[in-house]
Amino acid sequence: MHFVSPLSALVSGGSRRQRCLAAFEKEEVRGGHSAVDITKVARRHRMPPFPLTSMDKAFITVLEMTAVLGTEIINYRDGMGRVLAQDVYAKDNLPPFPASVKDGYAVRAADGPGDRFIIGESQAGEQPTHTVMPGQVMRVTTGAPIPCGADAVVQVEDTELLRESEDGTEELEVRILVQARPGQDIRPIGHDIKRGECVLAKGTHMGPSEIGLLATVGVTEVEVQKFPVVAVMSTGNEDYLKQVLDIDLHAQIHFGRVFMRPGLPTTFATLDTDGVRKLIFALPGNPVSAVVTCNLFVIPALRKMQGILDPRPTIIKARLSCDVKLDPRPEYHRCILTWHHQEPLPWAQSTGNQVSSRLMSMRSANGLLMLPPKTEQYVELHKGEVVDVMNFNKTKKITASSHATRGSVVSDREGALRSRECCQGDDSKHAGRDGPECPGGACSELTAAAQRGPVKTEGQTRCGGGVVVVVVVVVVLEDKTNISRVLEHRGIYQKVRRLAVSDVARTLEMSVDSVRVGSFRCCLECLNSSAVTE
Repeated sequence: MHFVSPLSALVSGGSRRQRCLAAFEKEEVRGGHSAVDITKVARRHRMPPFPLTSMDKAFITVLEMTAVLGTEIINYRDGMGRVLAQDVYAKDNLPPFPASVKDGYAVRAADGPGDRFIIGESQAGEQPTHTVMPGQVMRVTTGAPIPCGADAVVQVEDTELLRESEDGTEELEVRILVQARPGQDIRPIGHDIKRGECVLAKGTHMGPSEIGLLATVGVTEVEVQKFPVVAVMSTGNEDYLKQVLDIDLHAQIHFGRVFMRPGLPTTFATLDTDGVRKLIFALPGNPVSAVVTCNLFVIPALRKMQGILDPRPTIIKARLSCDVKLDPRPEYHRCILTWHHQEPLPWAQSTGNQVSSRLMSMRSANGLLMLPPKTEQYVELHKGEVVDVMNFNKTKKITASSHATRGSVVSDREGALRSRECCQGDDSKHAGRDGPECPGGACSELTAAAQRGPVKTEGQTRCGGGVVVVVVVVVVLEDKTNISRVLEHRGIYQKVRRLAVSDVARTLEMSVDSVRVGSFRCCLECLNSSAVTE
């Protein structure tokens, strides 16, 4: 039985130790003893090769190295979830004519109360042809043009029908019961939108209301930021993976360990190929760790790539529903946020055992408690204490809070207990604004990283869409070429192609899909083909 080391298969030459190990692998194991791959034992790091990086520094690094993608023109109907790359201006006034605010009668205010003859009807989408003379009125519907001669609208509730046609289909005479004032219940020309007004600014994240507004002002095509193209693959040996990134792909590893729980082995690297930068996220193998770090690092990067002006996670205040013991590392503790009747803040209930292999801790979770590290003075937080919570899931139990802000991902006790010790509920002091509670200007640093472009590196020509998440590997590509190009040579290509998609990768796909990426593909399904299916 022969043993082939993955490292030997990928790295030609090597050190004297590697050559000796390669020679050892060629020996057969006889006598019925089980085979042991000595290279996987011998090359296992006794000490971590990467220094610990703080959560704040890691998060800032990711945002600094992430670039906004290019733009494309789409039909406004396809704009749901997209980010505008241009300002949108109104071509005409809205309404383009004096319009009725209510169903009722267009009257001459000078006529006052009394009996009036009805000369016709003005409906939305039609232009009236009659002029209202003294002693006359015209029936109008909401949004309908006001006929010439009329200068006010009296709602139906302030009138009394006196006479109608024999078949009951037409009103002939009505009694006006109130004194109307000029301009009453009429929207003047340009009341809602004036010609030339900017109705949607560049960077707007479009939803149903924004799409409706585009239709209202007659804009059928808009320029938007491109969607990131994402692929996910699951890998095996983490140490081998990082060596592949560093040695074989020549990627720049920015950090290989983050001082947090869960997610200690999280790795972030960048790879410049053909002048386009790809982002590589190597997430932990445990499902919970992968999902948590995906929300902390990958999704903000994807949001920035889409052109969202502030890609940072949403952080709100909440009260603990139970005592929570602190960990030596800053912890992102899964919780369920719920509102209580007449309570100003939601309550955060722990999901129980937080072992990273226990996927049950993610069940129904819609937030992450941002807990500070344990100290001699603080070993646990108590029920009722106010903490920062990252709200990351859609839920029917929680809505936007008046305390919700875009905040930095903090890990110190001052950050976690900011409202109790510093802000006292004052949002002007929280998240993104420097103050006494924000020593060192960490909030400003995060805000600047979110808004500025990526750090320029020597030889880089442009930045484009690409993200790889490993152990769960996500490769985000700007172009639609074979992903094997990113892997650079066939040795890596063959090695990765044989891997199977894991539950971790599928879990991550669900998380990344929440920010709606353009093309979501699994590397393992498309590595062997030149055509990539959307």
